[in-house]
Parts: sequence; C-alpha cells; structure tokens
Amino acid sequence: MLSGRGPRADVYADDPLGYCREYLGVQLWDKQREVIEKLMTPPYQVLVRAGHNVGKTFVAACLASWFYDSFNPSLTLCTAPTKASLRDVLFAELRKLRPNQDGFPPKDTLLQDTPTHLTAPHHTSSHLITTHQHCVRGLTTAKSEAFQGRHCERLLLIYDEAVGIEPQLFEVGRSLFTGSPGQGWVCFYNPTNPGSQVYREESSGQWNMVTMSQFDHPNVAAELAGHDPPYPSAVRLTQVIRDMDHYGARIDPTKPPRDGEVALSEKLRWKPGPLADCRILGRWPRGLGNNVWSDGLWEQMEKVRLEVNPDWFVQIGCDVAAYGLDETAIVVKQGPCVLHAERHNGWGPQQTMLYLKELCHRFCGRREPRSVAVLIWTR
Repeated sequence: MLSGRGPRADVYADDPLGYCREYLGVQLWDKQREVIEKLMTPPYQVLVRAGHNVGKTFVAACLASWFYDSFNPSLTLCTAPTKASLRDVLFAELRKLRPNQDGFPPKDTLLQDTPTHLTAPHHTSSHLITTHQHCVRGLTTAKSEAFQGRHCERLLLIYDEAVGIEPQLFEVGRSLFTGSPGQGWVCFYNPTNPGSQVYREESSGQWNMVTMSQFDHPNVAAELAGHDPPYPSAVRLTQVIRDMDHYGARIDPTKPPRDGEVALSEKLRWKPGPLADCRILGRWPRGLGNNVWSDGLWEQMEKVRLEVNPDWFVQIGCDVAAYGLDETAIVVKQGPCVLHAERHNGWGPQQTMLYLKELCHRFCGRREPRSVAVLIWTR
C-alpha cells in the first residue's frame, strides 16, 4: 500500500478519483473514471459492459481498496462465477495495489482489519473486533447463502464476470443494497450471453451504464498517432487489428461506409461478427444469443417503417413466465408491423389473461375484439 504518498487514505471518502491518483499513484483512463463517477451518482449502482483487456478488473480493485481505506466499519463483498477467478484475477489486482498488507493472507479472498491497519483514527481496534464489519470478502456464486445477513451501513458490492452470475445472486444483492448514499453496487462483464440475468438488469432502467470498448482505449489512440502506449500491459493496437480481422470482415477502404461497420480510421474498417461485438466492442452480440430477438436484429427492425393497413389482422404473442425470475413478454402485431411490445416480472396466469383481453380491445381497430388471434407460449 502506498501509504507514504500524500495525505492519509481516509481523507478521500468523498473523492475516490483523488484516492486513486494521489494515494495509490495510479492514472485511470476516461472510461475507468466514468465508472467511479457513476458509482458516486444515484442510484449508486453501475453496469460496466466491456471488451477484453481494457482494465475493468483493475478499476474494481481500486474501488475495493478505496472503500476499505475510507470507511471503517465497512463491508465490501466481491463475487464471481468461480473462486479461481476471484482469487487469480480480482484479488490478484487488489494485492498489487496493497503489497505486504497485514490481514491479507496470500492466495486468500479476504482482506480484513488488523490492529496495525490505519484508517479513521476514532475507531479503536476493540470497536472493530466488536463489529467485525471491516473487510473485503470474496464469495463465489456457488455459496450465495453466505451473502445472507451481511447487512452494513457502508456496503460495496462488486460482481465480476457478472454475465456468469446466477439470478439468485442479484436477488440477494437487492436484499442487501439499500441504494442510500454510502453504498454502491457495480457489475463488470463481457456481454457474451443475452440470456443472462445481467442482460435483464440492463433492460430494467435501474442502473447507470458504462461501455468500455477496445476501440476507445487510450493505447489504441496513442499507437494510431505513432506514440507509445500509456498502459503497456493493456490492449494494444496490433491486438485490436488482429482480432477484428479474425472475428470480423475487413472492408475495402475504397468502398463507401455502410450501417453496421466500425472503424479505427479511414483505412481500418470492419463489419464485426458476434464475437467482435462482445470481446472487442463491449456490446451484446448482434448475430447470436439465447433471445428470440438479438440487439442487432431489433435495432434493424426499428429502422423499418411501414404504413399500417387497417384491413390487416391483429395478432398478440405472449411468452408466459408465471414463476421465478423470468419475464412475461408480450408483442402486438398487425400484418408485418409490430405495434406494441412490453414485458413484466411476477405476473401470475390470471393477471396475464386479463391483460391480454384488455389488449384485444385496445388494438382490435374496427374489428371485434374476438377477431384478434392470441398466441400463447408456455413451458
């Protein structure tokens, strides 16, 4: 820990960027700073969609270190799909920031107080022993019950590789996280699976969002301009070009630009494939997934506008999810045109049935409500 640099760590309680810059002595790039800024902004929860090797886990470690040093007592809970990823990725980054840290055994996923740990001076070690709520703890998704009962006024939740985290861990997170100032919840992930719970969280509108693309990384911009990369261990220009050629189709620079292409320069343009979307550009794959509609297909559909013929028949499609965390999806279609789409969580069969009848009356037009075909998918 770089405790000899600048003021004491605990003076940065309201300034995590200052803590990183002046106390840890690290320089974050703009998307990493955006993650921290949005975590300090209501509702104090952030989804970070990212390509590979852009520093998402590093900023997670910075946040864990800042929260531990700034608030005493406090509790930082970190989770990932496997213990190996917690130990060898997130906690490995945290150890680099805090070498030779007391109370941080090698290969362990627990950083906790010792009598020599210096943060807020008005908290005595005896008080800390009484509360035993001052730690950074890593717990895997396989032990979700271990999260239960870990309430704390100062709480930070860090979900790494969140696309692989099961829905019950998000429910547990909601039971712990109050959304009040002094708490935070951040999820980092490569957007590889549109069938994941974190995909549904994006659609809820309850989170701040950050996207970290390899195209935006300062190393790429620097090397395009002929300069040395400011972060040599992160993604490099040659890597981006190689992977885009592998996961996408290079476009002839003499051809005019078209929708769906991405570019680093006039001569470096590609039509990205699904793996380029999630691994490089930090966005959901547009050509595959577990959903009926991929993001890309839905975006293309929204660009098409047809004039609705009132003589076309109306159909309503409903994918019913009566139980659990899945959602009931409803789409109203007249001829080839989608008129309306929505989804709901927690609806029972009776509520869904009554609402479908209401939609039949709303969209029947000049026909009888009974003329509307309702197609229901159950499983």
